Amino acid sequence: MLAVNKIYVCYKNQEISKEKAVSCLLAEIFKSPLYYCTERLPEDEISSFLIWIHHHIPKILENYDDSSTTFLTYFTSSVRLRYKSWKRSTVKQRCFQEVLDNQQYLDYTESNENESQVSETPPEYEIESENNISLKEPLTKKQATTLLVLSLKSYYLLSDRVVATIPALTGISPQEFSQYLRSIEDKMQDKLEIRKHLENRVNMSYIMCQQYAIELSNMTADSCQYQIVFQKYENQKKKLDYLRYRHKTFNLKPSNRMVEDVLNLPEGSVRRILATAGKSIDQILSLLDLKKE
Repeated sequence: MLAVNKIYVCYKNQEISKEKAVSCLLAEIFKSPLYYCTERLPEDEISSFLIWIHHHIPKILENYDDSSTTFLTYFTSSVRLRYKSWKRSTVKQRCFQEVLDNQQYLDYTESNENESQVSETPPEYEIESENNISLKEPLTKKQATTLLVLSLKSYYLLSDRVVATIPALTGISPQEFSQYLRSIEDKMQDKLEIRKHLENRVNMSYIMCQQYAIELSNMTADSCQYQIVFQKYENQKKKLDYLRYRHKTFNLKPSNRMVEDVLNLPEGSVRRILATAGKSIDQILSLLDLKKE
């Protein structure tokens, strides 16, 4: 390891260039993985670390003060500290990629499998000429309002078929119902942003848990640093469980006030309609003529 000191002396005396000194120091790191804490790295990761640390060695040379300690002590400490930074950065990138891959998979499956999801901007629906659902007699105004309220409260569960059928049942135009859906979506933007922020917090907490777990795997269990990181890991796990619970139980339904604003109903109307919705739906079902089914 004294070769490191000799390399610096040659560099200081201008016997070798900075580029040559950097190359020699890089070779010393490669030859002594145990000394620089890289002995557990797979071969491909050692290569990645050497490529990364190569850009930092010139700065290490420039910042050395030969009145403080030997270059060997300074250099090894600097490399070890930077190794920890590189390791944390690598873990974060790996975890970020895992989260991104999972999210891309979820986005794909949701777009291809979840046919009940309403599109971001509801299209202008036209009533199909062959509609299998008809009524024995028109709905009353109260029944039509109940059906509209339930539809808007269930905004994110409506299928295209339901969206196309509601206007015919309630007596409004497809364009008017489509406008109701757009209005609800506009009012839901704040909720959607909150939910997205919550998703990001879940992802970041998961990444931190993974980072601490990998750090622990590189430590000895009886060290003080291990106990510190272990406590951080346990706290982060609790935080992740809490955030996942909040995300799972987050209410993404439009509020009663939103629906009342869109349908221009008096305050408290939606709450009263929902309280008796079961009876109203039974009445509507009794009016359905399903002979064409």
